[in-house]
Amino acid sequence: MKKAFFILLLTLSYFCCFSQTIRIVGKNYLIDSSVIFQNKNLKTFSDDISRAHFGSFETKRKIPRYILRFLKKVTGSNFKIANPNQNWQWGCINTGLPKRQLRQIWNSDSLCIITYFTGGKGIAHRILIFKFNGKKITDFWCGYFNEINSISDVEKFLIDYSLNPSQRWALK
Repeated sequence: MKKAFFILLLTLSYFCCFSQTIRIVGKNYLIDSSVIFQNKNLKTFSDDISRAHFGSFETKRKIPRYILRFLKKVTGSNFKIANPNQNWQWGCINTGLPKRQLRQIWNSDSLCIITYFTGGKGIAHRILIFKFNGKKITDFWCGYFNEINSISDVEKFLIDYSLNPSQRWALK
């Protein structure tokens, strides 16, 4: 099912215009993955982040509900995430614990940045960036990171990432 969804996503991405990362069709989100694959929206995100004023949080309660609904919808899972001080499933053996552990959330009036770890064959670092208007997500990007502890780290990361477009991305 996930493979079919991914193929559908890539097919739709090929035929859609590339000016918008997210389109809502009915109750489903369609993500133009080519924008993410080719880092086409990183410059805009970088500019927006440099102008925004953020609050920094280390609790999953600060993830806006509409973003959680989006993540549950596009991942096809319930997107469970542990707080930084909670146990989580960092290995490949299913323990029933969340498969993600939150690192940091930065919220502004139009942006939300979430960094977290995922387990499996090794621990991976993920970053999600959302742009929103009210409770409507208007743009999205996801990728891998090495070490991010502040908004200035996020800005530097985006500049480095946009200069190396062959880096992988994933939403797990």
